[in-house]
Amino acid sequence: MAEVLDHIELPLIKVLSRIERNGVAVDAERLHEQSQQLEQRIRELEREAYELAGREFNLGSPRQLGQILFEEQKVPVLKRPPKARPPPRKGCWKSWRWITRCPK
Repeated sequence: MAEVLDHIELPLIKVLSRIERNGVAVDAERLHEQSQQLEQRIRELEREAYELAGREFNLGSPRQLGQILFEEQKVPVLKRPPKARPPPRKGCWKSWRWITRCPK
């Protein structure tokens, strides 16, 4: 930990201090364009998820996502906590890619 402090954290203090004092230039137009592109891509991915599931559901709901993946799509459960539904964990997605057309 001392090595991280000495070689990363402490040298950054001056840089971060200058950034806080002077601010950072932002290209608002470019930021807006990228935001629109990302929103469009998110909508496309949501539509694809609904298409693969055969219906719309709340992508932000672990319960609904678990129901779609484990009960309806029969995705193998990699880990199950005692007395609980199988959780859709971030680390497990890599193992489930073969089921759908998810990119690597």
